[in-house]
Amino acid sequence: MTPYKLAYRIRKRTKTNSNTYSDTDLLIDIGVEMDDLSVRIAQVYEGYFGVYSLRDLVADTREYPLPEDLLNHLYGIEAKLDGSNWKWLKEFDLNMYQRATDETTILAQFAGLDPMYDLFRGSAFIYSDTAIIGVTEGLKLWHSAYPQHPTDLTENAVDLSTPPSEEQTGFPRQFHKILERKVSRGFKERNNIKLAKDEDEVVLEKDIENAMEAIGSMNADRSIIGSLPYEDGADY
Repeated sequence: MTPYKLAYRIRKRTKTNSNTYSDTDLLIDIGVEMDDLSVRIAQVYEGYFGVYSLRDLVADTREYPLPEDLLNHLYGIEAKLDGSNWKWLKEFDLNMYQRATDETTILAQFAGLDPMYDLFRGSAFIYSDTAIIGVTEGLKLWHSAYPQHPTDLTENAVDLSTPPSEEQTGFPRQFHKILERKVSRGFKERNNIKLAKDEDEVVLEKDIENAMEAIGSMNADRSIIGSLPYEDGADY
C-alpha cells in the first residue's frame, strides 16, 4: 500500500477528509502506530528489520553514537581499524575492565588483544591496541531499525514495504491493513466515535497474530523435526 492509498483508506474508514483529519495529524498517527507494530514484530522476529549502517572512523575518537533509528537490537560491529581490513569487534563490559580509560592506558591494556567495544549512554566505545585513525565508512553497525515513516501522503508510486535505502527498512505489507485499522481506531477513540463491529479489540488482536504468523513463515529453508509422544501401550 502506498502512503496515498493508506491515507485514502483511513479517511474513508473514519469518514474524514484532509480538513477534518489533516495530513500533519495523520502522518503523526501513522508513524506512532507503525512504530508500535514494528516493536511487536521485532520482539518475535528480531532480525526482520535488520540493516547495517556505515559510519566514518574519526581520528583519535573512540565514542560513536548508535543510529537514531535503532529499534531494539545491535547485532555487532565491524571496523577498519587498520584503514583497510574489516575486523569484527567483540563486546565487553566496562565494569569488568575496571581500568582508566585514557588513551595511554587503553593502548597498554589492549596490547596484543583483539579490539572490543562497550555500549554506554547510547554510544559504542571502541577499545583497541592502536589509536583510532580516520577512515571513510570505516565503521559498520549491524542492527535492527525502525521502518521509515511516510512523509508525503500524495506519494502513490512507492509501496510502504519498499526500503528507501540499504540503511533503512520498509514496513511489511502483511501489516498495512492492520496499520490502517489501528490508526482509524485511534482516531475514533479520541473523537468518541462508535467503533465498527469488525474493529473490536479481540478481532484486531487476532488479525495481528495472523499477520505475525504470515511473516514468521517466510523462510521455507528450515527443517522442523517433529516427534510423537512415547507410546507404552497403556491405551490398548
